[in-house]
Amino acid sequence: MVTRHSNSQHRIGREQLRAVLRQRMGLDPDTVGAHFLDSILDACILESGLPSAAAFVSALDARPDLWPLLVRHASVGETWFLRDRAPFLFFADSVRRMWTGSAPLRVLSYPCSSGEEPYSMRIALAESGIPLHACTIDGYDISQPALAKARAGLYSATSFRGCDPALQSNYFTPAADSSWKILPAIAEGVRFEQANFLDPASASLIGLYDIVFCRNLLIYLCPDARLQLLNFLAQRMQPHAVLIVGHAEAGLARQAGFAGTGDPSAFAFVKKLGGETTTPTRPQQNHPQPLGAPGASLLGTWETHTPNRPQLTKPLKLGAPGPGSPRTGLRSWGGDPSHLGTGETTTPNSATFQPTTNAGCPVQAPLGRETTTLSLDAIRTIADNGRIDEAERACIHYLELHPATAECHSLLGSIHSARGNHDLAESSFRKTLYLDPQNTEARLHLTLLSTRKRESRPAHAVAQRRTP
Repeated sequence: MVTRHSNSQHRIGREQLRAVLRQRMGLDPDTVGAHFLDSILDACILESGLPSAAAFVSALDARPDLWPLLVRHASVGETWFLRDRAPFLFFADSVRRMWTGSAPLRVLSYPCSSGEEPYSMRIALAESGIPLHACTIDGYDISQPALAKARAGLYSATSFRGCDPALQSNYFTPAADSSWKILPAIAEGVRFEQANFLDPASASLIGLYDIVFCRNLLIYLCPDARLQLLNFLAQRMQPHAVLIVGHAEAGLARQAGFAGTGDPSAFAFVKKLGGETTTPTRPQQNHPQPLGAPGASLLGTWETHTPNRPQLTKPLKLGAPGPGSPRTGLRSWGGDPSHLGTGETTTPNSATFQPTTNAGCPVQAPLGRETTTLSLDAIRTIADNGRIDEAERACIHYLELHPATAECHSLLGSIHSARGNHDLAESSFRKTLYLDPQNTEARLHLTLLSTRKRESRPAHAVAQRRTP
C-alpha cells in the first residue's frame, strides 16, 4: 500500500498527471474521476520506487521506463469476445458487400486492447461463411502489455463472458492454467502494432482502410483530442469505408461530420463527401457462388489450415440471449437483420430523440421544431411506465450529449437488464463504475449478473471449477 507523503504533494502530482494525460494521451481526466487518478498514481509510485506523485510525474521525461508504466495503468482494457453483437453482424455483412473476391479488404481496430475485438471479427467471418482471406486486420494500441497479450492469443474465462460455450470449443484450444489459446487460422490474419494516433509520428505509418472499428475510446477523450482522432480516421478511410463506434459515441461521430448507415444498433457511420452521404456499395462479385449460399463452407478456407479442427455441431450465439429467448445463430441479437446487406443507408434516430406512441412506433417530430433532451428523471419515469424502447433511445441520446454521465450509464444498464440483454447491461454497469467507482447500484447489479451466470452454468462445470 502506498503512503501518501502529504495531501498537498499528492494534489500537485494529481494536477500534473491530469495535464500529462490530456497533452500526451488525449484523455479527459474528468471522465475517470479523482479516485481513478489516485489509483494510477499509487500504482506508479509503488512500481517506480519514487517517493511521491509529483516526483513520478516530474521524472516522466527523464526516465524512459516510466511512460510505459503510466500507459499500462491509465489504459482500461475492459473487453471481451463478441462484445455487443450487432457491430460484428454489420462487419460481416460489410465484408460480404465490399469484397470483390481478389484483393483483401483492409480493416482497422483502434484501440485493439488485448486482441478480443479483432479476433472476434475473424470469428464473425467464419460464422457467416465468408472466407477468412477476404480481409486483413490491423490492430493498434498504445499499450505494449496489451499488445503482448494479443499476440500471445491466450485468454482467461473473463474474456468469454456472455458467450456461447461453443465459441471456445470451435475457435480455441485449451491451454495451461485454465486459459484458452486462439486457433492459428484465426490469429494469422491479424497484425498487432503499437501506435498513438494522436501522435503525428505514429499516425503517419498507416494507410487507407475499408472498415474501421474505434469503440469506447472517444467518450474518454477531451474534445480537441476527440475531434483530432475522428478527423484522422476520416482521412484514413476509403470513400466507401465504414466507421463503427461505441453505443455512447454515435452523437460524437455525427458532430464530426459522419452519417449513420445500416442497422442503428451497430452504430456504423460513413463519411459525407461534398455534402452527400456515401453508401457502402457491393462491387461486382467474382465468387463462383454467393457467400453463405447453400453448399458454401461455413468456415471459409479454414479446412486447408486446420484439418483437425472440431466441426461445428450447433450455431454459435453471439452473446447470451435473455431468458426465454429461442434465438440462435449469428444473428441472435434481438433486432431485425432483414435490411442488413441490402445496401440501403439508414440514419439512426438517436441523434434527435423521437417520442413513441403507446404501440412503440416512432413518431416523426414536426418539421422546424427542435427535439428536446429529456432529463434523467424524465427518462426514468418513462422506463418505470413500461415504455422501455422509448427510455432506451432517450438514454442513448442523452449519452451522446453527455457521454461521461455515470448515472445515465447505470440507468441504461437497468433498461438492458429489464429487456434480458445481460451482456449489454454488464457493459453499461462497468462503464458506470469506471466513471463512478463508488456507485453501489451498479456494483449490486454486476454482482447479480455474475450470480446469474454462475447459476446458469452446468453443474459439472461448477464442480470442475471448484476442484483444486
